[in-house]
Amino acid sequence: MHRNMSNAPAQGGDMFSGMNNAAPAPAAAPAAAPAPAPAPAAAPAAPQDALMGARQKLMQISNQLRSEVVRLNEGERKMREVIQDVDTSINGLEDQLVESEAAESAAIAMEDYAKAEEISNRSKALKGEVDAKRAEIVSCSQRNGQATQVRVNKIQTELVTIDAMIALFNNAYTSVNGMYEACVKQLDTQAAGHDARLEAMMGKIHEKEAELEANKQKVAEEKEKVEELVHADCTEIYKEKEEASMLKMTLDQEIAELKEKLHKKNQELLACTKRIADADQRIQQARVRFMPQFQPIEEKNKALAGDAKNIETMRAQYQMAASRVDMVKKSMEEEKKQKKEIVDTRKDELDVISCLASALKKYNQTIVENYQDLMTKQANMFNVKKSFAEDSIHSKGITNRIQVLEKSVADNHAIAEDIAAKLPQLEQQKTDAVASRNYKVAGQLTSQIKQMQGQKENATVAEASAQEELNAIRASSKDQLAALDMKKAEFDAASQAYYGVYYMILRTNAIVTRDASRKIEAITRGDDTFRFACQALASSLFDITNAELTEIAAKANLPPLGENDTLETPKEEAPVMAAPAAEAAPAAEETTRDGLMEAPAAEPAGMTKERAEELARIAEAQMEDKNNKMDAAMAEEKNDECEALGAESEKLENYATELKKYARGEVKEEPVAPECFDANFAVKASSGEDLFLGM
Repeated sequence: MHRNMSNAPAQGGDMFSGMNNAAPAPAAAPAAAPAPAPAPAAAPAAPQDALMGARQKLMQISNQLRSEVVRLNEGERKMREVIQDVDTSINGLEDQLVESEAAESAAIAMEDYAKAEEISNRSKALKGEVDAKRAEIVSCSQRNGQATQVRVNKIQTELVTIDAMIALFNNAYTSVNGMYEACVKQLDTQAAGHDARLEAMMGKIHEKEAELEANKQKVAEEKEKVEELVHADCTEIYKEKEEASMLKMTLDQEIAELKEKLHKKNQELLACTKRIADADQRIQQARVRFMPQFQPIEEKNKALAGDAKNIETMRAQYQMAASRVDMVKKSMEEEKKQKKEIVDTRKDELDVISCLASALKKYNQTIVENYQDLMTKQANMFNVKKSFAEDSIHSKGITNRIQVLEKSVADNHAIAEDIAAKLPQLEQQKTDAVASRNYKVAGQLTSQIKQMQGQKENATVAEASAQEELNAIRASSKDQLAALDMKKAEFDAASQAYYGVYYMILRTNAIVTRDASRKIEAITRGDDTFRFACQALASSLFDITNAELTEIAAKANLPPLGENDTLETPKEEAPVMAAPAAEAAPAAEETTRDGLMEAPAAEPAGMTKERAEELARIAEAQMEDKNNKMDAAMAEEKNDECEALGAESEKLENYATELKKYARGEVKEEPVAPECFDANFAVKASSGEDLFLGM
């Protein structure tokens, strides 16, 4: 379909030039058929499509913007990995601070002040490292924020050009649609004229037929009257003829029956025949007398026969005219259909670029309107986390000791309970051994019982001692732990507030870009390459946004994006998962991902699904870069360079396909990257390169 569109005339000219819409000429006389439509003249060469340059420009914008978005996303992903590593380092440093604080307290208790000073200096150095690491996290988050601003500014800049292209596409659509409507009006007027002329012809035919029938009836009545006069004048002759005819019949029978009287009867037959002929002659003579009355009737009959022939001729002419009008109407409908196809194609191309522009504007608007609030909540979360972590360092020694004592109480209590359950059985066995005079076994059982009673007593004493210390620690640290709980609640509230805004931004943009991708994909008319470039940009934005949304949803215990979610439908609540007791740890041990809290996780062996999807996007972006370079080389007729770039582009495309299969779980073996693949391609693009230096 886009090939037809590429030959459409330029805007402002005759968009439908070369199409024959000539109507048959009106009839010169009422009985004449419309003249056949003149043969269409040779269509002039179609002028250059004025929108071709606009499509190429939009394809270039879509491809460049898509590559830029993929590049920035890869840089942000690497920066989030840096934040993850730095936060893990902070956890280790905070653990060292807890140990140093405990060692410093022990040294002070032993009045070893030199050692206490040494430990204190080491603690100050560790705190300095922690502060530096936290500042590094803030710096990395700021870089990611700058990358977001670069992406928003880039989209906003390109939207200016896209809006101008929309105006051009809209003008082209308005032009061809106006011409189409004028053409339809003209063709409908011509068709109505043909129908009116055919209706007039048929009306005249009906009038002539009615007049002919009336004249025939009148002539028939006149003839009937003359026949009645002839019959009245020849009544006796007719009677004589009738009698002779009856006699002839009788004689014929007698001849058949009486052969012997054949000769006589033949004579009589001749006489009768002569009488009949004589009667016919006299009737004819009588008819001659009425000839003046018959002559006008015969002439009228001849005239009526001519009228009937003329009517048949008119009917034949009408059928020919109707057939030609049908052909003209079919040609008109085909012309309408072709022009409507051009109008619809222009409308679809306008819808493609308008849909993409609307999605990009909404994408930018969502970020811009909520970015300041997001940064404010992120800064607040960082500040609360820092204060909470500092307070947790002082309380972590206490909480660690509480956990140790709680475990000691539980373990000793279990030991005492287990022994208490076994002692009655051993006592019974000892009684049975004494009753059976098996004193050796009874002695062994007695020793075992005494040993277990000692173990039970030791366990009971240890449990009581640990419980006493535990109660004392809890009593003395009650206010401190309560304050820590309040700080933790404040930190949780700050984290959830940040999560909420971040999740809302990602979910809104994921829905907007997915809807745009689906709408553009559903359009089938217009230039395929232009449409695919626009759809690929929307799809890439969705893939990147949805991948990040899925991660945030999992960490914030919020539902991922549903297949049919829209901006109007509320998101479903995610099930609340209770964390196992073994995983419950102070919130200070949580880490951040781009400012979002998450539990530290070990890097899984092998390539992850997310990493495979990111590498696939990088490979596709690199492939597009190769294709752009190949186009430039083709323009300069550098055939060898074109072949090399084409081969590399094909390898990158195959690698991206294998990565997607691996991400979907269709293959288990990790895809091997070709030599031309550059995993750092995303951060080597032209603009924004300084945002991710030094990673």
